[in-house]
Amino acid sequence: MKLERCFLCGAQEAQKIHHGVRGSATTDVLKCAECGLVRLSETVDDVEAFYASSGMRVDETNDLEKIRLASRADDERRFRYTERMIEGKNVIDFGCGDGGYLTHAARVAASVTGVELEEAMRKALTVEGLCCFASIQEVGTADVITLFHVLEHLEDPISYLEEFRSHLSPEGMIIIEVPNADDALLSLYQCEAFADFTYWICHIYLYTLSTLRLLVEKADYEVVFMRQIQRYSLANHLHWLSKGQPGGHYKWAFLEDSETDNTYGNMLTRLGIADTIIAGIRPRSGSFV
Repeated sequence: MKLERCFLCGAQEAQKIHHGVRGSATTDVLKCAECGLVRLSETVDDVEAFYASSGMRVDETNDLEKIRLASRADDERRFRYTERMIEGKNVIDFGCGDGGYLTHAARVAASVTGVELEEAMRKALTVEGLCCFASIQEVGTADVITLFHVLEHLEDPISYLEEFRSHLSPEGMIIIEVPNADDALLSLYQCEAFADFTYWICHIYLYTLSTLRLLVEKADYEVVFMRQIQRYSLANHLHWLSKGQPGGHYKWAFLEDSETDNTYGNMLTRLGIADTIIAGIRPRSGSFV
């Protein structure tokens, strides 16, 4: 499906910043000339059908413990920074994937529910005993809705945020985590191999602090907090720059050092070019339906 104009500001003019993305050699990456939103020139025709049978997170064994190994560090990190916000609350994890975060959240939340399009994963989570549905319309009200690296996959994010409003309690909040379009590997180091990898047919939009804030305001929400963090280590970046390949934090683990990585991550955050944006948002007063 062709994406003709910027959904944030309506501008039709955009600069092409990259040609070809993972999954489509013909797709361009565009940057809006007005607001700076980074978007693809086209995406798959039926996004929901694509994810329902994508097989991204499952293998022939459906061994959830094995599948969760790759995201364990992120699941634990997300639980650490949300623990106080979800304690005693009803939580919906939208786009819950392998359910790793939900297994942590269940330790302190009043209830946890997943929403996941991928049918095979949804069935595996149900067998494990987690409540998981194909659509948020099948779920009741929650105090916290989480979207971890999901928003960038949504073709019409404003419609989703409007839908979420009817599933939030009056004091409810949405917690969002997205990749940063100003990632240092793109904006500072201009690593072409990383661009070829991170620009992906599934990442319809990439946000910065400013464009994410514009989206929040356009959907009639307000920002509770918004900040950047650095998920990947210096070893990961050095490996990209040297080898042009992902996985440096595993392959060059001998370079991993928590003190160095904290200093490096804090520096990138101060410069506004860390790899991840985290935000908490809530509907503006009176905008609940």
